[in-house]
Amino acid sequence: MSRSEVQSDSVEVVRFGTRVTVSNKYLTETMTLDRCNIWYGHLSVDPLPTEILPNSSVKILLGSKGAAQYSCPVSGGETAAWILAWDSRAHNTPVDHDQISVTCGEKSKMDELSWDLIEQIVKRGPQVDKYWDNKTQTCIDAFIVESVADYSILVSDFGFINWDARSKWVTRLTTTPSKLYALHISYMY
Repeated sequence: MSRSEVQSDSVEVVRFGTRVTVSNKYLTETMTLDRCNIWYGHLSVDPLPTEILPNSSVKILLGSKGAAQYSCPVSGGETAAWILAWDSRAHNTPVDHDQISVTCGEKSKMDELSWDLIEQIVKRGPQVDKYWDNKTQTCIDAFIVESVADYSILVSDFGFINWDARSKWVTRLTTTPSKLYALHISYMY
């Protein structure tokens, strides 16, 4: 399937391979929808900021109903990959998210996360690569982990791990991360 590219801050009808690039004064986000209804992409910062960027957020409409507001201060010109998973309460359905707020943090400030557990999960990379089942043509759970903070996402510049403490599933898509970032997701009802 050919990948369509859209220059917009919203996409209402999406399909596998749809790519969206959104830019503002400082940030450029490029994301692609994969066959598991997961948006993935990269956030880049240019020019290099000397302090936390004011109003450094991008709002993107996911699917037909959900909206996600990304607010991610990044310093030093780092590039951080991010991932937003489909709603764990409705696996294998079209993207339909509640409003989600995402904020960034440093490892030393993420007290609610078990970094020992995160590092253990990262090392299990080969066990969690099968996120798409070609036989059934559905997304599958990767493996079970101990309960951690609800809706927390481990993000890196080369890979990511996503988990939901309530259903205890983890999905890992790319190679073992060389650099770790942590993002928190809070559902807003």
